[in-house]
Parts: sequence; structure tokens; C-alpha cells
Amino acid sequence: QFTQSNLWWFTSLERHRAVAVTQNSVVLYDAHYEGFDEFVSRVRRISELIESTAGNGCFLTTVALRYVSGFPSDGVPSPYICDGLHGLSTEPLNTEHFHHQYNFWCDTGGGGKLVVNVKTVHGNELIPKDVLSTGLELDSKFKLKREIDSVQLDIHETVQKKTMEKFNVAEIERMMTVMRRNVKTAFLVSSTEKAHEKWKIRKG
Repeated sequence: QFTQSNLWWFTSLERHRAVAVTQNSVVLYDAHYEGFDEFVSRVRRISELIESTAGNGCFLTTVALRYVSGFPSDGVPSPYICDGLHGLSTEPLNTEHFHHQYNFWCDTGGGGKLVVNVKTVHGNELIPKDVLSTGLELDSKFKLKREIDSVQLDIHETVQKKTMEKFNVAEIERMMTVMRRNVKTAFLVSSTEKAHEKWKIRKG
């Protein structure tokens, strides 16, 4: 037995953004993120195009939003992630080099599952392999040398509809807005005040 499915892959000329379309999914990749307003505007335009093309045979079953952040650790442990995310105390182990991963998930009020993954990585591993494999052109600030100790913060929420609903652009935008609020809250509680000051993060 075997199955086949078509994939349509659309990339911007500078390879900062891409859209992947299959029979049952649409994914927008943004490697040059400027802010949520600009991002959700692109989601809206793509969704409107899908809605007008697919017509009544298009249904909304799952919506997901994912943010991947990466930064030099600037110390061991990093002063940018909260104490609970630092892993084992390595002093008794008498080691200067180590890696660890922290994973957390919870249900959200909107019926979704919010997942937080924190990893200490080499500088050349800041971006997860599944994102690197898209071939998108990443911002130079993510292109660090292997020797630079770094932190990868990967946060995403997925909401699966309990009943089949007609594809609806307004509903997608509403869900994205709620999920973005959850993802940002998770980012803020995972990172320290020192990080917020350094990166000039607005709390609102």
C-alpha cells in the first residue's frame, strides 16, 4: 500500500516567508517576524484566498501557532531563563559542558494544548531541524557559531475543533489572537526580567 499527496510550496523572493499547501493543511512560515499584527494580516490574506478557492468543501479542523526563539545563553546557567528551567545543578558533577531539555504542557481555556520546550544547544542548533529543512533565509542573529552556548525556546499551541466547521477566516484570526496571548504569556514566565529589559519586550 502507498499514498500520495500533492504539496504546493510558495516562497517569497528573498526566502523570508513561505506557504505550504496540501490537500488538508495550510502552513505559513515566517523567518523574518516583524510583529503579530503583520503576521496575522498575512494569515488573513492567505486564509481568504484559500476560502475563495476551496469554497464550501473546505473545513476548519485544527489551528496551531508556534514561536521559536533562540539566543546566546551569556552564562551558565543563563540569566535569561527562569530558575526552574535550568535543569540539574552541574557543580557536583564537575563538568563545564552540558545540555538539558525542559518540557511543559497544559490545557488552555480555549480548548487547546500549550507546549513549552526549553533546550540548551550549540549556537548552530538554535533553529529546530524541521524549520531549517524549509530552506528559509534566517535572520543573521540566529546564525551563531557552534562554540557559543545558546538557548532554544520553542512554544506552540494547538487547538483541535470538536465538531466539523466550515472554513472561516474571522474564526481563524480570533483563535490566532487568543493563542498568541497564551504563547506570549508562556514566554514571559519562562524568561527573566533581565531578558525582558535586554530585549525591550513590551508586557502588554
